[in-house]
Amino acid sequence: EARAETIINNNLVPLIAACRRSGLQVIHAPSPPVAKLHPNWVNLVPASEINTKHDTWPPAAFRNLSGPYQSYRRPKEPREAERQSLPPLTFHPKIVPVGKEAVIATGEELHRYCKQKGILFLLYAGFNTNACVITRDYGMLQMCNDRGYQTILVRDCTTGMESRYTHASLSQTEGAILFFEMCGQYSVTSDEIIKGLPDKA
Repeated sequence: EARAETIINNNLVPLIAACRRSGLQVIHAPSPPVAKLHPNWVNLVPASEINTKHDTWPPAAFRNLSGPYQSYRRPKEPREAERQSLPPLTFHPKIVPVGKEAVIATGEELHRYCKQKGILFLLYAGFNTNACVITRDYGMLQMCNDRGYQTILVRDCTTGMESRYTHASLSQTEGAILFFEMCGQYSVTSDEIIKGLPDKA
């Protein structure tokens, strides 16, 4: 949290302010449950279009690890009660949607929003590098490889989950950034973006 707070204050807040001044579209992509509670949630995918049916393989009982597959369930995490007692996820108070800035919950919503607005390039800033930015369906790989957008990581506006072995070196974060760069994605710093933006104010 302390690492993220420093990044937010020193890099992300100035970047968002510069983007807003220049007229660059800011899109917020928190976790889907958080997005769906915000009044700016674009809600572009009707419930009738959400595919709730899965292939029959793997079987439903296996997906749920129930019935004959119950023995494969993972053991209960000893700190799960502590995790559940934390405040609910929400927007950071310094990075909240302003005006009519879009809030999206899924990759399909991001795609439809970009199509409506004619957006082709997506700059990614936020947390965390080695999970959400990689694995979410609105993450960089999915939006680039599956949907054809140009995606760019703002490398000084993100950080990853680190283990006790990698915390000092931030090698999980560095590895995620290198993963993007080695797989054909670009990265940039917030200062480089700010210097390249016109100031419409």
